[in-house]
Amino acid sequence: MIIVEPEWRDDVGVVGEVAVVHLSGDIDMAVERDVLGDALSAMTPRTRTLVLDLTDVTFFGSHGIGMVLAAHTAAERHGIGFAVVASSRVVLRPLEITDLTHTVAIYPSVAEAVHGIPHPR
Repeated sequence: MIIVEPEWRDDVGVVGEVAVVHLSGDIDMAVERDVLGDALSAMTPRTRTLVLDLTDVTFFGSHGIGMVLAAHTAAERHGIGFAVVASSRVVLRPLEITDLTHTVAIYPSVAEAVHGIPHPR
């Protein structure tokens, strides 16, 4: 039996008080906890805004939606801004179908997200 690990990657970068978590590959059940853990660990006492960059995500289903909701809820609980960067149909369509586009700020680029998100604190 051969087990194939899902291919995904994340990089966390901090620009001033903005934490940007760049995700790529498949966001599914196998990686949801790891991805969410990395996103949540990016929220430090200095963080005023958390941005999930999903530009390079190639698969995004119900577990990806759950991860976005959990990160959004955590950001609200910590009193920090939150946004998602997405431009592909693979990510945007599930967000639209679940009506998350009315709950979560969605931007087409990291630069627009960083400059467009209000900083609650």
